[in-house]
Amino acid sequence: MSRSKGYDLVRRGEFPCRVLLIGRTARVVTASLLRVLESGEPEHNGVPSSSANPS
Repeated sequence: MSRSKGYDLVRRGEFPCRVLLIGRTARVVTASLLRVLESGEPEHNGVPSSSANPS
């Protein structure tokens, strides 16, 4: 996975493990990454995209 693809997935809330957004920085939660690598099942963030319109 490229860096740009990773940032795109984070922006859309579809990165396969938990990500903390701190200012303009995205940090992957290590424990979540290890769980995803062990199980193969994604732990989606559920973080809405900044371009999404509220309903």
